[in-house]
Amino acid sequence: LGLLFICVIQIYKSRKREQKRLQALASNPTEVEVDDYLAYLYQLFPLRTGSRIIGYVGEKQLPKPVLTPILNLYCWYFGVNLEEAAEESVQAYNSLGEFFQRELKPSVRHIDSTAPLVVPCDGRVLHFGRCKDGIVEQVKGVRYPVERFLGSSPALKDPVNNDLFYCVLYLAPGDYHLFHSPCSWTVDKVIHFPGTLM
Repeated sequence: LGLLFICVIQIYKSRKREQKRLQALASNPTEVEVDDYLAYLYQLFPLRTGSRIIGYVGEKQLPKPVLTPILNLYCWYFGVNLEEAAEESVQAYNSLGEFFQRELKPSVRHIDSTAPLVVPCDGRVLHFGRCKDGIVEQVKGVRYPVERFLGSSPALKDPVNNDLFYCVLYLAPGDYHLFHSPCSWTVDKVIHFPGTLM
């Protein structure tokens, strides 16, 4: 019982620290360049393997007596509003992945059908603006060259015929995690840019 109490206190403190960090980031964004040495050290961690393990565990159906307390703790810790979900009871979900990708009620998010562009996810806008000198700012507190996201293209470096803008969205663990098309469009080409998890 004492260990459980300590765990709950630690989770509460951790949650408060994360909320303060997000508020500070939103109100006073910092400009940090990627340090090649730190990026190299970060890449030494087995992030892909960890991501695959979490994905595997997330899709496994767990017994309700195990899954229900986990989902209740997750909802409490990350402030998940289940009243917005199509299925409001944690009992309706059979796996962590199913809960993570829960659908919302149709009336919860109004989408302006006359807008030329809408946000494709339930995230918060952290930073947006015009790409200057081929740089995207504030992706997890770091500035990145646009080529890391879009590849190398002469069109990207043509400021006369190309004006490039960006928008950084933060998707919190408690947010709805499905993505939708941000506009009416036709995809002509798809390119996969493998990268590192950050």
